[in-house]
Amino acid sequence: TGMIGSEIAGLKKSAVTDDHICINNSIVRNHEKTKLKTEYRKRNLPMTKALKEKLDFAINGSDSDYVFTMKSGRIFDVDSFRKNAWTTALKKAGVDYRVPYTTRHTFAAWALTLNMDSNKLVSLMGHGSKKMVYEVYGRYVNDLETDTGKILEYFGNDFSPLHNKKALAFT
Repeated sequence: TGMIGSEIAGLKKSAVTDDHICINNSIVRNHEKTKLKTEYRKRNLPMTKALKEKLDFAINGSDSDYVFTMKSGRIFDVDSFRKNAWTTALKKAGVDYRVPYTTRHTFAAWALTLNMDSNKLVSLMGHGSKKMVYEVYGRYVNDLETDTGKILEYFGNDFSPLHNKKALAFT
């Protein structure tokens, strides 16, 4: 989704609908904040079928008002997640360590690989201009376009309208 850890921690079940996720708060150091970093961080993210399935699974597994919690039921703690679940998953997968924030970079690179409109990507990521997306998140990844099918499979065919449309046939 391109969400940052504090937005994921602050995601309430009431902010998830059938067609979008409403980002309007965050949790930083176990404190909920309704005033986000910039005016652009408050946004609606479109819901895909694949994302809805993943979120429904998380929602059904949580007794809290929040979508994601720790095993103990406490508010999702980004640092604890990084130290435990994230590090363990990377080791098991044989992947060199990287911070969870890199998933935001991955989201941007994948979206650009699928030819998402850059203005839409800026909006989805909660920025006010293309500068941050292109200079920080959108660095070219060699041969990523060869994985377009896998990326689309992960996001779902309804993620990118450019890949959803059938090509016009001329005779």
